[in-house]
Amino acid sequence: MKSEGQIHSFTHAAMNTEFELSIAAKQASYAKQAATTTFRELDRIEGLLSRYIEYSDISRINNLAGGAKTIIDPITFHCLEQAQQVKRDTGGAFDIAYASRPSKPLQQLFELGHADYTCRALDGGLAIDLGGIGKGYALDCMRELLADWELEHILLRASHSTMLAAKPPPDGDGWEAGFGPSKDRHEFMLANAALSGSGIAVQGEHIADTRPVSNGRKRYRAWAMSDSGARADALSTAFMNMQSKAIRSYLQTHPRDRAWIQNTPEDKIIDFDTDPDFDLDL
Repeated sequence: MKSEGQIHSFTHAAMNTEFELSIAAKQASYAKQAATTTFRELDRIEGLLSRYIEYSDISRINNLAGGAKTIIDPITFHCLEQAQQVKRDTGGAFDIAYASRPSKPLQQLFELGHADYTCRALDGGLAIDLGGIGKGYALDCMRELLADWELEHILLRASHSTMLAAKPPPDGDGWEAGFGPSKDRHEFMLANAALSGSGIAVQGEHIADTRPVSNGRKRYRAWAMSDSGARADALSTAFMNMQSKAIRSYLQTHPRDRAWIQNTPEDKIIDFDTDPDFDLDL
């Protein structure tokens, strides 16, 4: 079935937020069936990734003794794998194990077994929190499921924090997206990309930076654009912790990604694509 025609929208509460799905499809009934199936999978994903659910994969990992391992669902495995990659790419500015309390200093607190889909705790006190990547990763999984339904002209949102656009609506160049106040609004037509934002405006100081040497800076907001929801979600958190020089260095090696930062509510939003010479760290 070709994914074109009228846009149908659906919402579902999960992961302590509201997810919204917009589908361009000829038949409303087909779009509804696909959305129902997709939201059912979203609930399953939450049951795997939430540290607040007693028997989730993440809860079982967090309860492991040092040296012990457990088999996990491929969904969980690939989410952890992507989180590890972003940690490497950002020099540790993004770390899902920030709340861990190991008995000795370790650069890596867990390891993944690719042959048997396992996660091993390298020390006790492991505390994994996927709050900075889980919602974006869920959007990626939802997009893959909808592709199986031959629905590709779609937009997925996890509240106002992360959005993932696949192909644009049949009559447009992309899906409307943007951020920032009216006086400094950044707007896009988003297609085949994800946009995510992090900040302290709503939840206060909740973004941790556990690196031995960090910049000590707490930005007001940061936004990231990437090719997947998981990566955009994680990068917006990482950019909250990274010095502007480090962000510029990251973007040089990842030219498809984009970054914006704002240090205070009164400051202008800095676009690293159009303001390459500034330095907010002086």
